Amino acid sequence: MIEETGWVIEHGRSQQSDPEYWAATCFVRDNSKAIRFARKEDAERVANALGGGFPEGYHRIADHMWC
Repeated sequence: MIEETGWVIEHGRSQQSDPEYWAATCFVRDNSKAIRFARKEDAERVANALGGGFPEGYHRIADHMWC
């Protein structure tokens, strides 16, 4: 089985135990649809650009693994 790792953006209002992941046009609970970043700094840059009236650092950046 191939393991893939990457950084994802989690919505700041979602629970950490049941996160919603950024999927380019919306946030979804299905982590297989999440946009995956190779570098944490890229995920942080996009999360800050998403804004949406939220303060910088509102969304969480998480290291994630898919099998």
